[in-house]
Amino acid sequence: MKEQQMAQRSNRWFYQQFPPIRWIAKSIGKDIDFQVIKWNLEMTLVYLRIHQSSAIN
Repeated sequence: MKEQQMAQRSNRWFYQQFPPIRWIAKSIGKDIDFQVIKWNLEMTLVYLRIHQSSAIN
């Protein structure tokens, strides 16, 4: 549950950083939009993990 909330938050952050991606994905179609969301969540989670581990060390 917590990870899902984190994912939603990171998704919102990602779209704030890169608004054109949301627009492009919407214009192409829902299929691509889902792929973009899935990809950006994976990248964001990896990014967060790297930052958490570097913050601990």
